Amino acid sequence: MMTGRIVAGLLVCVGQIQAIIYSCSPPPGAPLCQFPGKIDITFVGTAIDTNYDPNPPGGSDLAFLGMWYRFSVEEAFTGLKPDEKEVVAWLSVGGGKPDIGKPFFVHAVREGDHIRLAECGNTRPLEEAETDIQYLRGRIRGDFRSFIAGSVLRHYNGSQYFLETGLDGRPRGLAGARVKLQGGNRSVDVVTDEDGQFRANDVSPGSYTLFPESPGYRTAQTYTVEVQSNGCGIAHMSMLTNAGLSGVVLRSDGGPARRVKLDLIDAEPGYRAITSIGDMIETDEQGTFSVTGLPGGRYLLGINIKECALGSADN
Repeated sequence: MMTGRIVAGLLVCVGQIQAIIYSCSPPPGAPLCQFPGKIDITFVGTAIDTNYDPNPPGGSDLAFLGMWYRFSVEEAFTGLKPDEKEVVAWLSVGGGKPDIGKPFFVHAVREGDHIRLAECGNTRPLEEAETDIQYLRGRIRGDFRSFIAGSVLRHYNGSQYFLETGLDGRPRGLAGARVKLQGGNRSVDVVTDEDGQFRANDVSPGSYTLFPESPGYRTAQTYTVEVQSNGCGIAHMSMLTNAGLSGVVLRSDGGPARRVKLDLIDAEPGYRAITSIGDMIETDEQGTFSVTGLPGGRYLLGINIKECALGSADN
Protein backbone atom coordinates (compact mmCIF):
# COMPACT_ATOMS: atom_id res chain seq x y z
CA MET A 1 0.00 0.00 0.00
CA MET A 2 1.30 3.48 -0.89
CA THR A 3 1.12 5.52 2.32
CA GLY A 4 2.06 9.07 3.25
CA ARG A 5 2.56 10.20 6.86
CA ILE A 6 1.88 13.73 8.08
CA VAL A 7 1.74 15.87 11.23
CA ALA A 8 -1.07 18.38 10.78
CA GLY A 9 -1.88 21.70 12.43
CA LEU A 10 -5.22 23.52 12.50
CA LEU A 11 -6.70 26.15 10.22
CA VAL A 12 -10.25 27.21 9.34
CA CYS A 13 -11.41 28.30 5.88
CA VAL A 14 -14.38 27.53 3.66
CA GLY A 15 -15.00 26.87 -0.04
CA GLN A 16 -17.16 24.74 -2.28
CA ILE A 17 -16.98 23.19 -5.74
CA GLN A 18 -20.21 22.10 -7.37
CA ALA A 19 -20.58 18.82 -9.28
CA ILE A 20 -22.02 18.55 -12.76
CA ILE A 21 -24.74 15.91 -13.04
CA TYR A 22 -25.94 14.59 -16.39
CA SER A 23 -29.49 13.29 -16.75
CA CYS A 24 -28.95 11.55 -20.10
CA SER A 25 -27.15 8.31 -20.82
CA PRO A 26 -24.99 8.64 -22.79
CA PRO A 27 -24.67 12.32 -21.92
CA PRO A 28 -25.05 14.97 -24.63
CA GLY A 29 -21.77 15.41 -26.46
CA ALA A 30 -20.86 11.72 -26.58
CA PRO A 31 -19.26 11.27 -30.05
CA LEU A 32 -21.85 10.25 -32.62
CA CYS A 33 -19.55 7.59 -34.08
CA GLN A 34 -20.38 5.41 -31.06
CA PHE A 35 -24.04 5.29 -32.01
CA PRO A 36 -24.48 5.39 -35.79
CA GLY A 37 -28.10 4.38 -35.27
CA LYS A 38 -28.79 7.68 -33.49
CA ILE A 39 -27.78 9.68 -36.54
CA ASP A 40 -30.83 10.89 -38.47
CA ILE A 41 -30.38 14.52 -39.49
CA THR A 42 -27.08 16.37 -39.02
CA PHE A 43 -25.96 19.68 -40.49
CA VAL A 44 -24.15 22.92 -39.78
CA GLY A 45 -26.50 25.88 -39.76
CA THR A 46 -27.23 29.29 -38.31
CA ALA A 47 -30.50 30.05 -36.52
CA ILE A 48 -32.10 33.02 -38.28
CA ASP A 49 -35.51 33.07 -36.56
CA THR A 50 -37.32 31.56 -33.57
CA ASN A 51 -40.50 31.69 -31.54
CA TYR A 52 -38.58 30.61 -28.42
CA ASP A 53 -40.00 32.07 -25.22
CA PRO A 54 -38.24 31.31 -21.92
CA ASN A 55 -41.66 31.57 -20.24
CA PRO A 56 -44.01 29.80 -22.67
CA PRO A 57 -47.76 30.08 -22.20
CA GLY A 58 -49.76 27.12 -21.01
CA GLY A 59 -48.23 26.60 -17.58
CA SER A 60 -46.73 23.22 -18.47
CA ASP A 61 -43.10 22.27 -18.02
CA LEU A 62 -43.29 20.81 -21.54
CA ALA A 63 -44.86 23.89 -23.12
CA PHE A 64 -41.50 24.74 -24.65
CA LEU A 65 -41.97 21.77 -27.01
CA GLY A 66 -44.09 24.14 -29.11
CA MET A 67 -41.02 26.31 -29.72
CA TRP A 68 -38.93 26.20 -32.87
CA TYR A 69 -35.82 27.60 -34.56
CA ARG A 70 -35.43 28.32 -38.27
CA PHE A 71 -31.97 27.43 -39.59
CA SER A 72 -30.09 28.46 -42.69
CA VAL A 73 -28.29 25.25 -43.70
CA GLU A 74 -24.61 25.79 -44.51
CA GLU A 75 -23.29 22.21 -44.67
CA ALA A 76 -25.56 19.15 -44.72
CA PHE A 77 -24.26 15.75 -43.65
CA THR A 78 -27.19 13.34 -43.25
CA GLY A 79 -30.96 13.27 -43.53
CA LEU A 80 -31.75 16.47 -45.42
CA LYS A 81 -33.16 16.67 -48.92
CA PRO A 82 -31.18 18.62 -51.56
CA ASP A 83 -33.76 21.42 -51.59
CA GLU A 84 -33.84 21.83 -47.79
CA LYS A 85 -31.65 24.93 -47.53
CA GLU A 86 -33.73 26.35 -44.68
CA VAL A 87 -35.36 24.11 -42.07
CA VAL A 88 -37.46 24.60 -38.97
CA ALA A 89 -36.42 22.45 -36.02
CA TRP A 90 -38.69 22.13 -32.99
CA LEU A 91 -37.26 21.91 -29.48
CA SER A 92 -37.17 18.68 -27.48
CA VAL A 93 -36.10 17.47 -24.04
CA GLY A 94 -32.33 17.81 -23.75
CA GLY A 95 -32.07 18.84 -27.39
CA GLY A 96 -30.23 22.10 -26.86
CA LYS A 97 -31.16 25.74 -27.44
CA PRO A 98 -29.25 27.48 -30.29
CA ASP A 99 -28.28 31.14 -30.30
CA ILE A 100 -29.66 33.37 -33.03
CA GLY A 101 -26.97 34.34 -35.54
CA LYS A 102 -24.37 31.86 -34.27
CA PRO A 103 -23.24 28.78 -36.29
CA PHE A 104 -24.32 25.52 -34.67
CA PHE A 105 -23.90 21.84 -35.32
CA VAL A 106 -27.47 20.54 -35.40
CA HIS A 107 -28.46 16.98 -34.50
CA ALA A 108 -32.14 16.35 -35.25
CA VAL A 109 -34.73 13.72 -36.13
CA ARG A 110 -37.57 13.73 -38.63
CA GLU A 111 -41.04 13.16 -37.19
CA GLY A 112 -43.50 12.93 -40.06
CA ASP A 113 -43.49 16.33 -41.76
CA HIS A 114 -41.58 17.96 -38.91
CA ILE A 115 -37.96 18.09 -37.80
CA ARG A 116 -37.18 18.10 -34.08
CA LEU A 117 -33.86 18.53 -32.28
CA ALA A 118 -32.77 15.09 -31.09
CA GLU A 119 -33.54 14.37 -27.44
CA CYS A 120 -30.29 14.25 -25.45
CA GLY A 121 -28.62 15.00 -28.76
CA ASN A 122 -25.43 16.68 -29.89
CA THR A 123 -26.73 20.07 -31.01
CA ARG A 124 -24.15 22.58 -29.82
CA PRO A 125 -21.97 25.51 -30.97
CA LEU A 126 -19.91 24.77 -34.06
CA GLU A 127 -16.57 25.13 -32.27
CA GLU A 128 -17.54 22.35 -29.83
CA ALA A 129 -18.51 19.84 -32.51
CA GLU A 130 -15.24 19.23 -34.37
CA THR A 131 -15.14 15.51 -33.52
CA ASP A 132 -18.61 14.83 -34.92
CA ILE A 133 -18.05 17.00 -37.99
CA GLN A 134 -14.78 15.26 -38.92
CA TYR A 135 -16.46 11.88 -38.41
CA LEU A 136 -19.39 12.74 -40.68
CA ARG A 137 -17.14 14.25 -43.36
CA GLY A 138 -15.02 11.08 -43.27
CA ARG A 139 -18.07 8.93 -43.83
CA ILE A 140 -19.15 11.08 -46.78
CA ARG A 141 -15.66 10.88 -48.32
CA GLY A 142 -15.55 7.13 -47.65
CA ASP A 143 -12.24 7.23 -45.77
CA PHE A 144 -13.49 6.79 -42.20
CA ARG A 145 -11.89 3.84 -40.38
CA SER A 146 -13.38 2.36 -37.23
CA PHE A 147 -11.39 2.82 -34.03
CA ILE A 148 -11.51 2.34 -30.27
CA ALA A 149 -10.36 5.19 -28.05
CA GLY A 150 -10.71 6.46 -24.52
CA SER A 151 -8.81 7.07 -21.30
CA VAL A 152 -7.53 5.24 -18.25
CA LEU A 153 -8.28 7.48 -15.28
CA ARG A 154 -7.56 7.33 -11.56
CA HIS A 155 -10.74 7.00 -9.44
CA TYR A 156 -13.09 8.21 -12.20
CA ASN A 157 -16.83 7.84 -11.62
CA GLY A 158 -18.28 9.42 -14.76
CA SER A 159 -19.64 8.18 -18.07
CA GLN A 160 -17.76 5.62 -20.13
CA TYR A 161 -19.02 7.22 -23.35
CA PHE A 162 -18.11 10.86 -22.76
CA LEU A 163 -15.36 12.30 -20.60
CA GLU A 164 -17.15 14.20 -17.83
CA THR A 165 -14.73 16.83 -16.56
CA GLY A 166 -16.87 18.59 -13.97
CA LEU A 167 -17.61 15.81 -11.49
CA ASP A 168 -14.80 16.27 -8.95
CA GLY A 169 -12.33 18.23 -11.06
CA ARG A 170 -10.48 17.52 -14.28
CA PRO A 171 -9.87 13.83 -15.03
CA ARG A 172 -6.78 12.22 -13.49
CA GLY A 173 -5.11 10.47 -16.42
CA LEU A 174 -2.98 7.41 -15.71
CA ALA A 175 0.08 7.55 -17.99
CA GLY A 176 1.76 4.39 -19.23
CA ALA A 177 -1.16 2.06 -18.49
CA ARG A 178 -1.45 -0.95 -20.79
CA VAL A 179 -4.83 -1.68 -22.36
CA LYS A 180 -5.66 -5.01 -24.01
CA LEU A 181 -8.63 -4.99 -26.38
CA GLN A 182 -10.01 -8.49 -26.79
CA GLY A 183 -12.71 -9.33 -29.31
CA GLY A 184 -13.27 -12.96 -30.26
CA ASN A 185 -9.96 -14.11 -31.75
CA ARG A 186 -8.83 -10.49 -32.18
CA SER A 187 -6.47 -8.86 -29.70
CA VAL A 188 -4.91 -5.39 -29.72
CA ASP A 189 -2.52 -3.89 -27.14
CA VAL A 190 -2.04 -0.15 -26.63
CA VAL A 191 -0.36 2.08 -24.01
CA THR A 192 -1.79 5.33 -22.65
CA ASP A 193 -0.03 8.65 -23.23
CA GLU A 194 0.92 11.22 -20.57
CA ASP A 195 -2.76 12.23 -20.21
CA GLY A 196 -3.95 8.64 -19.84
CA GLN A 197 -5.47 8.55 -23.34
CA PHE A 198 -5.28 5.72 -25.87
CA ARG A 199 -6.47 4.92 -29.38
CA ALA A 200 -6.46 1.76 -31.51
CA ASN A 201 -7.02 2.50 -35.20
CA ASP A 202 -8.46 0.37 -38.00
CA VAL A 203 -10.29 -2.10 -35.76
CA SER A 204 -12.90 -4.44 -37.18
CA PRO A 205 -16.56 -3.98 -36.21
CA GLY A 206 -17.63 -6.18 -33.30
CA SER A 207 -17.74 -6.46 -29.53
CA TYR A 208 -14.57 -5.85 -27.50
CA THR A 209 -13.70 -6.27 -23.84
CA LEU A 210 -11.03 -3.92 -22.51
CA PHE A 211 -8.51 -4.85 -19.83
CA PRO A 212 -6.50 -1.90 -18.42
CA GLU A 213 -3.42 -2.70 -16.32
CA SER A 214 -1.08 -0.53 -14.25
CA PRO A 215 1.11 -1.49 -11.26
CA GLY A 216 -0.64 -0.78 -7.96
CA TYR A 217 -4.05 -0.24 -9.58
CA ARG A 218 -7.12 -2.39 -10.14
CA THR A 219 -10.43 -2.07 -11.99
CA ALA A 220 -13.79 -2.32 -10.27
CA GLN A 221 -15.78 -3.37 -13.33
CA THR A 222 -15.54 -4.87 -16.81
CA TYR A 223 -15.53 -2.47 -19.75
CA THR A 224 -16.94 -3.44 -23.12
CA VAL A 225 -17.52 -1.53 -26.35
CA GLU A 226 -19.55 -2.38 -29.42
CA VAL A 227 -17.97 -1.10 -32.62
CA GLN A 228 -20.64 -0.86 -35.28
CA SER A 229 -19.96 -0.66 -39.00
CA ASN A 230 -18.84 2.91 -39.77
CA GLY A 231 -18.66 3.51 -36.04
CA CYS A 232 -16.25 3.67 -33.13
CA GLY A 233 -15.96 2.45 -29.56
CA ILE A 234 -15.28 4.74 -26.62
CA ALA A 235 -14.25 3.67 -23.12
CA HIS A 236 -13.21 6.07 -20.37
CA MET A 237 -12.17 3.63 -17.66
CA SER A 238 -11.51 3.99 -13.95
CA MET A 239 -8.67 2.34 -12.06
CA LEU A 240 -8.45 2.31 -8.27
CA THR A 241 -5.54 2.16 -5.88
CA ASN A 242 -5.28 1.65 -2.14
CA ALA A 243 -3.15 4.75 -1.53
CA GLY A 244 -3.60 6.15 1.95
CA LEU A 245 -2.53 8.65 4.60
CA SER A 246 -1.85 8.18 8.28
CA GLY A 247 -0.43 10.46 10.95
CA VAL A 248 -1.00 12.28 14.22
CA VAL A 249 -2.52 15.68 15.00
CA LEU A 250 -0.99 17.58 17.94
CA ARG A 251 -2.24 20.48 20.00
CA SER A 252 -0.09 23.59 20.42
CA ASP A 253 1.19 22.19 23.75
CA GLY A 254 2.37 19.01 22.01
CA GLY A 255 -0.41 16.77 23.34
CA PRO A 256 -2.65 14.67 21.07
CA ALA A 257 -5.65 16.40 19.46
CA ARG A 258 -8.39 13.92 20.30
CA ARG A 259 -11.57 13.44 18.22
CA VAL A 260 -10.69 16.19 15.76
CA LYS A 261 -12.36 16.07 12.34
CA LEU A 262 -10.07 16.72 9.38
CA ASP A 263 -10.62 17.80 5.78
CA LEU A 264 -8.55 16.40 2.95
CA ILE A 265 -8.20 18.08 -0.45
CA ASP A 266 -5.92 17.79 -3.47
CA ALA A 267 -2.81 19.95 -3.53
CA GLU A 268 -3.68 20.78 -7.16
CA PRO A 269 -6.56 23.28 -7.48
CA GLY A 270 -9.84 22.42 -9.14
CA TYR A 271 -10.91 19.29 -7.25
CA ARG A 272 -13.62 18.83 -4.64
CA ALA A 273 -12.43 18.07 -1.13
CA ILE A 274 -12.05 14.30 -0.65
CA THR A 275 -13.96 14.62 2.61
CA SER A 276 -16.85 16.45 0.91
CA ILE A 277 -17.41 13.30 -1.14
CA GLY A 278 -17.01 10.70 1.61
CA ASP A 279 -16.82 10.64 5.41
CA MET A 280 -14.79 13.10 7.45
CA ILE A 281 -11.48 11.91 8.87
CA GLU A 282 -11.48 11.85 12.68
CA THR A 283 -8.55 11.41 15.03
CA ASP A 284 -8.72 8.84 17.85
CA GLU A 285 -7.87 9.26 21.54
CA GLN A 286 -4.17 9.35 20.70
CA GLY A 287 -4.67 11.98 17.99
CA THR A 288 -3.87 9.51 15.21
CA PHE A 289 -5.78 9.03 11.98
CA SER A 290 -5.69 6.84 8.89
CA VAL A 291 -7.50 6.94 5.56
CA THR A 292 -7.19 4.58 2.59
CA GLY A 293 -8.64 4.22 -0.91
CA LEU A 294 -7.22 7.48 -2.25
CA PRO A 295 -5.99 8.22 -5.77
CA GLY A 296 -2.19 8.52 -5.70
CA GLY A 297 -1.10 12.18 -5.59
CA ARG A 298 -0.45 15.19 -3.36
CA TYR A 299 -2.93 16.25 -0.69
CA LEU A 300 -3.60 19.02 1.80
CA LEU A 301 -4.85 18.21 5.29
CA GLY A 302 -6.35 20.52 7.91
CA ILE A 303 -9.47 21.63 9.75
CA ASN A 304 -12.38 22.74 7.55
CA ILE A 305 -10.11 23.49 4.59
CA LYS A 306 -11.61 23.63 1.13
CA GLU A 307 -9.46 25.91 -0.99
CA CYS A 308 -6.61 26.88 1.33
CA ALA A 309 -3.82 24.72 2.67
CA LEU A 310 -1.78 24.06 5.78
CA GLY A 311 0.11 20.79 5.36
CA SER A 312 0.78 18.53 2.41
CA ALA A 313 1.74 14.92 1.90
CA ASP A 314 2.87 12.71 -0.95
CA ASN A 315 1.41 9.31 -1.81
